[in-house]
Amino acid sequence: MASQSRANGRIMVSYIATDGGIDALRFAVALAKERGMAVDIVMARAAGEVTPGLYPKMRGYDSILERQLAGWLDDARAEVSGDIEVTTRVAVGESIAETLIEQATELGSEMLVAGSRGGGFFRRVSLGSVVNTLLHSCPVPLAIAPRGYNHPGPIERATVLFGTRPGATDIIALGLDYAERFGIPLRFVSLNIDGDKPANPDALEAMEHTASPELAERARALIDATSATAEVVDAPSIEAAVAQLDWLPGEIACMGSSRIAPEGRLFVGSTATQIMRYTPVPAVVIPNGYMNNA
Repeated sequence: MASQSRANGRIMVSYIATDGGIDALRFAVALAKERGMAVDIVMARAAGEVTPGLYPKMRGYDSILERQLAGWLDDARAEVSGDIEVTTRVAVGESIAETLIEQATELGSEMLVAGSRGGGFFRRVSLGSVVNTLLHSCPVPLAIAPRGYNHPGPIERATVLFGTRPGATDIIALGLDYAERFGIPLRFVSLNIDGDKPANPDALEAMEHTASPELAERARALIDATSATAEVVDAPSIEAAVAQLDWLPGEIACMGSSRIAPEGRLFVGSTATQIMRYTPVPAVVIPNGYMNNA
């Protein structure tokens, strides 16, 4: 494992030697590219984990497994270009989700990236059990790469999605942080689904209502500088709303946690879950109150 340096932020990849693991790694590289961010590749396994057919465990099984994991991590490291700082490690704990959270905390990660499970639609997110657990407990922003993700990076645009009700402060503040620190172009999208509330025709005015005038003013400055856009989407369903939007190959969709999420924890509600299923780009979800402590 390489030693840490003063990178401009750290991205942790929950890596497994599958197509989903490669998707997650490629997305982390796209995020880090040209932005001075480090990538930490972590293979997590549960203590006492065995593979099917090995009952009881064969002698020397642990050393065989360690060599296999080390080989997989070497292959993963080779996928990362030389201009990006990268570390690799194997982590063992009581559960894979808990171990990933512990590692993200220890590494000081500002994002944890995971891939989709197999069997879903190509270019769509399909949630496995570990990712589903993280979506209801993770203390750092969680990014899910869709199946078949292969954009080389850097990220071309971040779309910040928020609704008509108050409570969008975190996700709007995160988008502004991405723009100001990393120069990522932004698109603010105010979603009004099935007449949830009367749609405000101006996205910045909607932002003032759902977040704050101060954040709306910062967004306006970016729009005036042509570094951001803002729009309102009025649609009968999440699927219809997503279909109305154009998506760049190197885009990410950002959304906040449910209002019932505990402070400092991620909890994905039904709206965010549907957005993740229908968008053809990686989804980033942030914990409740995350930007208050950033």
